[in-house]
Amino acid sequence: MDRLAPPVNPLPPKVQLSLNTGTLRKVPSSPGTPRPDGQGSGSVDLSDPSSLGDGLLGDQTPPTPRPGVVPAKGLTRELMLETLAYIARQPTFMVDLWANYDCDVNCEDLFERLISFMARGVYPTQYTGSIEYQRYSSQLLCLDVLLAYVEHMAARADSDKPQPEALVESKASKGLLLAGAAKFNTKPKVGLAYLEEHGLIYKPEDKDVPRARALAKFLKSTPRLDKKVLGDWISAPDQIDVLKEFIGLFDFTGKSVADAMRLLLEAFRLPGEAQPISRITETFADIYFASKPLEVKSTDAVYVLAYSVIMLNTDLYNPQNRLTWKPVVSAIAFAFTAFDDDYVVERAIAGFRKCATLAGRFQLPEVFDYVVNSLSHATGLLAEEDPKSTKFPVVEVEGQSLTVSPLSVRFGTNLRGQLATVVLFTIANGNGNAIREGWSLIFEMFQTLFMHSLLPPRMIQMEDFLGGVAAIPMQGAAPPSPQMHRSDGGLLSALSSYLLTPYGASSDSLAGWEPTKDDIENTLSTMDCISSCKIDEIYSQIMTLEVEALVAALRALQVLADRRTVDILVDEIITDPVPSANSRTELTKAPLPYDPTSVFLLETMVSVACQTKAHIEETWYGIDLAFHGVMFICVYRPIVFEHISGLLKAAERFGIILIERAVVGLLRLNLILAEQPSLRDQVYVSIDLLRGLPPIVTNAVAEQLAMGLARLVKEHYDIMSACKEVRHASLGHLQRIFLSTQFSAGVQAGFDFGILLDRVLFPILEEVLKPQVYVKDPQGMGEARLRVSALACKSFLHFSVRSTEGAGDTLELWLSLLKMMDRVMHSGKRDQAYEAIPESLKNVVLVLNASQVLLPPDHPDSRTPTQIQYWDSTKQQLDAFLPGFLEELVPSSPPPPVDAPDTQPASVPS
Repeated sequence: MDRLAPPVNPLPPKVQLSLNTGTLRKVPSSPGTPRPDGQGSGSVDLSDPSSLGDGLLGDQTPPTPRPGVVPAKGLTRELMLETLAYIARQPTFMVDLWANYDCDVNCEDLFERLISFMARGVYPTQYTGSIEYQRYSSQLLCLDVLLAYVEHMAARADSDKPQPEALVESKASKGLLLAGAAKFNTKPKVGLAYLEEHGLIYKPEDKDVPRARALAKFLKSTPRLDKKVLGDWISAPDQIDVLKEFIGLFDFTGKSVADAMRLLLEAFRLPGEAQPISRITETFADIYFASKPLEVKSTDAVYVLAYSVIMLNTDLYNPQNRLTWKPVVSAIAFAFTAFDDDYVVERAIAGFRKCATLAGRFQLPEVFDYVVNSLSHATGLLAEEDPKSTKFPVVEVEGQSLTVSPLSVRFGTNLRGQLATVVLFTIANGNGNAIREGWSLIFEMFQTLFMHSLLPPRMIQMEDFLGGVAAIPMQGAAPPSPQMHRSDGGLLSALSSYLLTPYGASSDSLAGWEPTKDDIENTLSTMDCISSCKIDEIYSQIMTLEVEALVAALRALQVLADRRTVDILVDEIITDPVPSANSRTELTKAPLPYDPTSVFLLETMVSVACQTKAHIEETWYGIDLAFHGVMFICVYRPIVFEHISGLLKAAERFGIILIERAVVGLLRLNLILAEQPSLRDQVYVSIDLLRGLPPIVTNAVAEQLAMGLARLVKEHYDIMSACKEVRHASLGHLQRIFLSTQFSAGVQAGFDFGILLDRVLFPILEEVLKPQVYVKDPQGMGEARLRVSALACKSFLHFSVRSTEGAGDTLELWLSLLKMMDRVMHSGKRDQAYEAIPESLKNVVLVLNASQVLLPPDHPDSRTPTQIQYWDSTKQQLDAFLPGFLEELVPSSPPPPVDAPDTQPASVPS
C-alpha cells in the first residue's frame, strides 16, 4: 500500500493538507454531493480522496512513521493493485486481517488502513504516474474490493457462524487503551484517571495487589506510551513506589549489568536531569543486586557500571488509526453519482443495500443515517427553497386528476435521482428502527413532495371534531383582523373571507403556463416512481417504531415545523431585540402568511403521536437518555407539546387554519392523556393554555374548541377523580407556603396578609360552595370545603398575631372569615362541617382573647373602643350560626355584688 500510494506532493489544488498537523482545509463541493460528515452538501469534496484521509477518520494521533519508498508506476502499479485486490477479495481475508492485527494492541490496524486506502482509490486522482484508462481501471478495482467486502460481511451475518464477542471486546479495549495512552502522553495524571475510570487499571481481580504494583504492571505491558513521558513520570519523587515496582518486574537473573540496563531502557527513556537519573539508577542497582549476580560485589558497583550503558535505549512508538464506515459509504455514493457504467451503478446500489442491512443487523444507526444522507442528496428532492406558488396546473389523464409542477417535470427526467429515491425508500422500508438523524432528511423529502401534490392522499388528511377528515388546503384563510367582532361568527365567518396568500398571489407567474405533452409524460414518470417507493408503507411503519427511533422521528418533525413557524418569530426578536412602540404595533398586526407545509408537518406530528398511544409519555415529554459523567440520565425535552404551545402562545401571528389545527391536535392528544393517570395533570396544563388564547382567536376556532372539550368531558367523565388529587396536592402546597417562615417574615415587614385570604382562599371557598360544583363530587367537595376552611382559619391566626399593625386592625377580615364559615356550616347538614368549623374557630377565638384583641365586657369596662367593637361585631356574627359559642369560650366576668344600705333599727323606748 505504501508503494501504491501516489506521491505526497504535489497535492491536488482543491485540498491543502498540512503534513505536520494532518489538518484539512474544506472546499465547496458540487450541489447534491453528500458530505462525508453526514451533514449534507457543501463541506468536503467527495471527488478528492484526500478528504477521506486518516486525519478525518482516526484518533488524533500522528501517523505511524514508515520508511520512504518509491511509488510504483505504470504497469507495475496496476499489477500490484490487482494482486492486492485479488487477495482482499478472498472471503476470509478481511476477517483474518481484522482479527489478527486490528484486535491486537501490539499490531497496526491493517484492516482499517486497507479499507481506507480502497475507499480513497475510488475517487479520481491527479497523480500523473498513469494514463487515463489505468486510473479508471484502478478506481473500478478499489470499488470492487469494497463491494466484495460488504457482500462477504452480509453473507457472514446471515450465516450461523458464532459472533466474535471476545474479539469485539478486545477491539473495544484496544481503542480505550490507545485513547488512554494518548491522554497519558499529553498529561499523565489525566491519562491515568481516564484509564482508571474505564477499568483498565486497578481491576477488580487485582484487589489484593498493591496499587503501585498494579499500576507498574500496566505501564510495563502497555504499548504506545511515550517513553520520554513515562521516564519523566516514574522518576518523579512522589512516584518512587511505582518506580521500584516497575523495575522489579524485570527478570535480571543471569544478565550482565549492560544487558540488564539495555533491557530496562527499552521500556522508557531516561529523563535529562541528574536527580531523576540518579533515582532510576539507584533503584535499578538495588533490584539488580538482589538477583545475586556473580561478577558484582555491591550495589555501589552496580550503580557505577550502570552509567556505562545509560544512553543505550530506543524509542518505539507506533500510533494507529481507527476505521469508520463513512469512507466506504462515501466511496459507494461517489461511484453511484459519478460513474456512467450500468454495471458499476448496479453494484453500487447493491452495496448501499448491503451496508443498510449490516447497519440494521448490528444496530449501527450512524451508518444507516449516513447511507440515508448519501442517497437523499442524490434524489433531487431536498429543495433549497419553497416554490413561489403551490397553485399548479391540473390536467385530466385517463379520468384521473394530475398536478403538473416544475418539480414533477424535472424529476421525471432525472433517472439517477429516481433510482436513488427508489433505493432510499426501499432500504428505509422495514429498517425504521435503525434510523435516527436520517429521519430529518426523509421528512424534508416528504414536505417537498407535499408542496408539489405528490404524496399519497392518506398522508395529507386532517382529522377534526366536526366533519371527519379533509385534505390540507393549499390556500389559506385570512388571518383574524383586529377589527373583527365576536358577533361576526366563528370559523364559518373566517372561512368566508378566503383570499390568496403569497402562495397563491404569486401564481401569476404560472398563470400562462400550459403543460406540454412531454411535461405530462414526465409527471406520469414521476408518479410511477413515487408509487413504487411505497411511501405510505413507510408512513405506516413509523407508527410501529421502537421508542428511541420514534422519538427521533418526532424530534425531526418538530425541528422542521419550528423552522417554518416559531423560529421565524425568534429570528424577529433577535433581529430587533428592543423594538420601538411603532414597530411592536406593526409586528402585532402583521400575521405570517399561510404556509400549508407547516400544517402538513403539524398534522403528521399529531397523527404519529395519536397512533402511538403506548408511548404517549415519551412523545409528550420527549424523554431522551443522555450520558452524564459515568451514567445515563433522563432528559426531558418536550416534542409535540413544545411545538403546539409555541404556536398557541403567538396565535395572532399565524393563520387561522394553522391555529385551528393546533387546537384540534392538542385536544386529540388530551383524549389520550386523560387515559393515563400519571399524565392527567397535563390535561389541566393544556386547558390553561387554551384559556390564554386571545378572544379573537377563540372566536375563530370556537366550534372545534367546543366540540373537542365536549368530547373530552363525555368520554372521560372520570377525570374528575383526578381533580380531587390535584386539589389535595394544591392545598398542601398552599398550606406549606402560607405557613412558611418566608411569609411570616413578609408579614412582619409590613406585607398585607389580607390579600392572601381575599384573593386566594376566599375565592376557592366560593368555588367549592357552588351547588353545580358540589354535585360533581359530593364527597371530594365536602372534604375540600373543610380543608380550605381550616387553612383559612390557620392562616388568619398565623398572620394576625404577627401583623405589624396589630391584630385589632383585622376586624373587617375577621368578620369576612366568620361569614364564610357561616356559609360552609349551612352548605350541608350531613357532612362534618358542624364539628370541624367550631373547632377551627375555637382556636382563633382563644388566641385573639389571649392577645387582648377579643375581650368580653368588664366591670368597670376598661376596654378600648376598638376592643369593644371587635367583641360586639364578633358576638353578633357568631350568634347568627353558633349561639352562645362566644360566651362559652370567653365568659364575661360577673358584675360585683350591690352593698345593702347602712341603716340601724329604731330603738324601742323603755
